[in-house]
Amino acid sequence: MTYRESRLREQLTVWERGHRHRFPQPAEQVVVEAPASMALQAIVNNLGANGGRIKLGEGTALAVDGSPSTPLVVPGGVTITGDGAASTVIGCPVLITGSQTGLESLWVRPPGTAYGVRIYNGGSPFIARCFFDHVFVGASFKGAGDGPIDGIQLDGAGVIEADHLTVAACTGHGLLFDSTGLEPNTTFKGNVCSFVKNGGFGVRILQSCTLAEFSGGNMENNDAGELYAENVTGVRLLGVDYERGDPLQPPATVTNVIEMQNCNQIEIIGCNMLKTGNATRSFFLAGCNGGIVEGNRFTGWGANGVARISESSRNFRRGVNHIADGSGWFEDYSR
Repeated sequence: MTYRESRLREQLTVWERGHRHRFPQPAEQVVVEAPASMALQAIVNNLGANGGRIKLGEGTALAVDGSPSTPLVVPGGVTITGDGAASTVIGCPVLITGSQTGLESLWVRPPGTAYGVRIYNGGSPFIARCFFDHVFVGASFKGAGDGPIDGIQLDGAGVIEADHLTVAACTGHGLLFDSTGLEPNTTFKGNVCSFVKNGGFGVRILQSCTLAEFSGGNMENNDAGELYAENVTGVRLLGVDYERGDPLQPPATVTNVIEMQNCNQIEIIGCNMLKTGNATRSFFLAGCNGGIVEGNRFTGWGANGVARISESSRNFRRGVNHIADGSGWFEDYSR
């Protein structure tokens, strides 16, 4: 080894030691494999401060044996993985109270509880970087009675990612953003997610949220409407499929499939708006400021406005949209 190579290695060794001191590496997480029949709360509690991964097998798991209404309280740094939604069921509500926590490849199906999954700060620091991956939340089917009221509640959560999440057949809302504490919700990204046949809205976003994006997936046949947003900054709907009017289980009739009130920075791009019944128009924007509406396809809306941007809205760019069946028109009264 040359002198220069020796000095370089010494410098790298010194730098690496300093780097480890300033940026300590996290301790290895515990991995626990357990049958779904075991009481989950005790397993979660035994993971320790660094969290860990729980791998559940086939079956239905509860936080406490014999109590489907007792929430499973999950702190930060814990991931619960199942064998797939068809095999692994968590039969009690899941209350996430810490950051960097996730659910993977399972079904959350607690009968009659206030929520299926809730991310809640409870006055503690902001809860960030939680995730859902191939998770189903809700009842077996509409009217089955074995699912929660609201599927997922976000209360003081941020930087949340949902990938192939399905929330269906809940008696309330599918996904509800609503902060009751000091921390708002912010930065939710849903990728190929489905919100279907819930008794309330598929997605309801109240003034507690900044930046909510849905890319791909579908919002269909939710009784109160597919999406409602109020006083939100940053709503992006990109290539989402909206279909209204299931002939076998028709949803309640609504005026607007999508409604946004007093929201800013709105994008509705490349979406499919298909109506076979039970709605008057695809979306309604009132008191909104700044947005892009383009590349959307409207089918089946008949001889009325397919969508409306009210005169109280301003600074919208309406690009090319396709009214497929040749009837109806786009009502754009924005300034």
